[in-house]
Amino acid sequence: MRLKILYIDDERVNLSNFKLTFEDAFEVATFLGPKEALTWLEANPDVAIVIADQRMGEITGLQLLEKISGLYPKAIRILVNSYVMTNEIDAAVEGGMVLRCIQKPWHPDDFVFTVRVARDNYILARQNEKLQQELLRVRSEALAARETFEQRLRDSVAVVLQEGQAQVKKMSGLLPICASCKKIRDEKGAWNHVEVYIERHSGVRFSHGICPECVGQVYPEVSLARQAAPYVQSGKG
Repeated sequence: MRLKILYIDDERVNLSNFKLTFEDAFEVATFLGPKEALTWLEANPDVAIVIADQRMGEITGLQLLEKISGLYPKAIRILVNSYVMTNEIDAAVEGGMVLRCIQKPWHPDDFVFTVRVARDNYILARQNEKLQQELLRVRSEALAARETFEQRLRDSVAVVLQEGQAQVKKMSGLLPICASCKKIRDEKGAWNHVEVYIERHSGVRFSHGICPECVGQVYPEVSLARQAAPYVQSGKG
């Protein structure tokens, strides 16, 4: 779809020349006064470039472009002026409200070059806008994915805690244990060693060692050596 360009000038010959120059590259709209142009803009808010003559009787071109910049800020604005440049116009150009002020009588090549620059600026701005929207979309999706992951993690932790609480509850209460060998009878009636029963019902893993009290019974020679060690070190016999 071709970009829309609007030109407002109170001289019909200028409007005709403009249309002949740009109608092959743009969808051109021309008006003799600001009132008709503003009515057209209400139905065409996607206009890419707006060009206004400075002297039009009702309001100046600069005043019209200021109004359009507030209503349709995406449009690139150009002023055409047949009089001496004023501080107000210079300020509008320097501040970016107007891309450029073209002096009358305008040369077609100069006008075409300025319009091409305006077109490129408009296209670049829309591309940047699209990229920013895409970036926001990607960030939003990433945030949603992170929230989903964190929720799943919280759900998994909750399940593990519930299972652990169920195991603790399952092991609570009275356990039938053999008074002699200390085996525990499970819910199926089978007798299991204490460590086997606890591993099966809680997931706890055992690491076997030997306490000091049992060393003398299992390894009496080690126990005797430890008892004699202080006397040897002190020189007592």
